[in-house]
Amino acid sequence: MDGKKPLRAFVAIKLPIHIIEELARLKKKLVDYGIAARWVRPENIHLTLRFLGDIPADSVAPVLTRMKIAADGIKPINLSVCGMGVFPNIKRAQVIWVGLGDESGLLADLNRRLESELDKIGFAPEKRRFAPHLTLGRIKKPVSPEALADALGEKAVFSPVPFTAQLIYLIESRLTKNGPIYTDLDFVEFCS
Repeated sequence: MDGKKPLRAFVAIKLPIHIIEELARLKKKLVDYGIAARWVRPENIHLTLRFLGDIPADSVAPVLTRMKIAADGIKPINLSVCGMGVFPNIKRAQVIWVGLGDESGLLADLNRRLESELDKIGFAPEKRRFAPHLTLGRIKKPVSPEALADALGEKAVFSPVPFTAQLIYLIESRLTKNGPIYTDLDFVEFCS
């Protein structure tokens, strides 16, 4: 890696295969319902903890150090995929998302710790409140709020699907005309 060439990066939790498969099924139901969106490839869906933007390649090591400090003492986090919605709201829907449940509160704690640690090396904390979600797609053309509410209401009712997060990743995102290509730069493991 050239220390001078920036790379686009983010910190995320990757999903196990059974969650990816469930999200692919949900996406298919929405496509079949007629919702037109730029759908995220199921294997690319992840929980973003912190988008870093373009960073110098020589920032990777300090970011990893801060990730390790933030994750220190965090046990694996039991999460569940549950519910669907849109951002910013049903009348101006731009993003279709699936929610994440975290009864332990560890995910929010990890996010606070990560924000604090990254701030120490020049990444100002996010101004928006952390809202854990998995982006399914970005709506391409306007959809009537009624049709969207109907689609989400019908498809959003599913039993929570549990999984355990044990790692956080630093991921490079290279944008291409065919969508982003993600490359794992490294990862940090939670305490068992």
